[in-house]
Amino acid sequence: MSQSIYFMKMKIMSNVTNIGTTAATSKEISEMAEFIGLYYARWFLQATLTACSPRFDLEAVWEMKNYSNVRSQVAEKCLKSMKHHSWYLHGSVIPLCLVDPELKEDEKKDVAEKIYDLIHVPIINTDEEEIFRYRKKDLTEVMKKESQPSLAEFVDKNSRIIFDILDIKNNDTDWLRLPPSVWHLITPFKKFQNFIKNLPVVNDAAERNVKLIQDFVDSSTDEELRQDLLLAVGMNRKAGRPKGTTKKRKL
Repeated sequence: MSQSIYFMKMKIMSNVTNIGTTAATSKEISEMAEFIGLYYARWFLQATLTACSPRFDLEAVWEMKNYSNVRSQVAEKCLKSMKHHSWYLHGSVIPLCLVDPELKEDEKKDVAEKIYDLIHVPIINTDEEEIFRYRKKDLTEVMKKESQPSLAEFVDKNSRIIFDILDIKNNDTDWLRLPPSVWHLITPFKKFQNFIKNLPVVNDAAERNVKLIQDFVDSSTDEELRQDLLLAVGMNRKAGRPKGTTKKRKL
């Protein structure tokens, strides 16, 4: 065990010594510190690296599969949670990995070639809702595999969407058939790369709203203004509810 994990465990244990922990509680705290030090802290710090997100998510699944050999309960709970947080393995997001500097060249080439083939297949269905239906990736079958699959396995018809958004025409996608080592010399790839690098990673709408109000509270010193704002938000929400949907609280 590395020194950083050891000291983290000691720090957490020292903070709870005075509250009378049982042996079982101490064991849970020790395992929690180990999990945070080995995995969660790194995942948290890497969360803003947009282009690396597909690779990070897939690697995290396999890290937990391996960790289950040591801490089965902790790993299984984490894997269960991961099944509900598979956004970056959705076909529309997989193209981000083409800008991932740490993704192996062979794997990057496989992803690029599959996307190229998709882009050059004419779209028969013109219904946009039918073309793009966002559903989180079901990782049940993926987790049953003996070894970590390639990101190319997650490429699907939705993987062409980002190229449509950027208005990258068929003739401008020829770089997908070239070795990744020369992509940086090609103008259409530079356009794609610049878009990905400036694509921010954000939380869901509810967490963004919480962050917004937290920023306001931290920056405002006028308590009356804070209260007025919260009252205005509350009144606005009530006004937007259909009649008959307001529930009375039980006292």
